[in-house]
Amino acid sequence: MKKIFVFSLLIFLSFYAFSQQPLYRYYNGKIKKHYYTINFNEFGNGGNGWALEGTACLVFSAEDRQKDIVPVFRYLNSQTGDHYYTIHRHILGDGANGYNLEGPGFYIFKIRGEGTRPLFEYYN
Repeated sequence: MKKIFVFSLLIFLSFYAFSQQPLYRYYNGKIKKHYYTINFNEFGNGGNGWALEGTACLVFSAEDRQKDIVPVFRYLNSQTGDHYYTIHRHILGDGANGYNLEGPGFYIFKIRGEGTRPLFEYYN
């Protein structure tokens, strides 16, 4: 019985761990901007002026409100090339102040838990 429990726990933890994926960080030196995506195929190892800086962290690919996994919304200001990432959709809604909603970019824990690191939101 103990072996079945341990095996079941390992399967659960493996599924939980594999539901995470890398958040890729890119930098464009010409426009001095960073860009974050879970879709490696957007720029691959680099392209269109974007250089891959590596994996920023691990994030989730889907929302799960029961586990407090929430979307991080990605906005783009096409005038400046700035991206703004936030879990607080009410700030810009579907778009405001020159920013247009691109949709959920990735998903994170809403509340910091053991073994996690905070992801801070800054705006300049």
